[in-house]
Amino acid sequence: MTDTSKSTLSDRDTDSLMARKEQLVAKVAADLTALGLTPDYSWNIMMAAKRAGDIPRDAYVRLIERLLEIEAIKYTLAARLIREMDPDQ
Repeated sequence: MTDTSKSTLSDRDTDSLMARKEQLVAKVAADLTALGLTPDYSWNIMMAAKRAGDIPRDAYVRLIERLLEIEAIKYTLAARLIREMDPDQ
């Protein structure tokens, strides 16, 4: 595989990861709204954990799974950026 085709594949994969992240953020916002909670992008796993007693178990598990997937996507994309950076940066 040439560098150009690797780059194109990486760009497509990055685009699909970003699209998946956007879908998950929308689903988390909808979940929070349905639970009567403020849909805020700053929601994270620790915030959800603090509210565990306020959220029905199935909704809580779904929320945690989505938040974890969002975090995994963010770390994957960050790792790619670091690998692609010039060593002098």
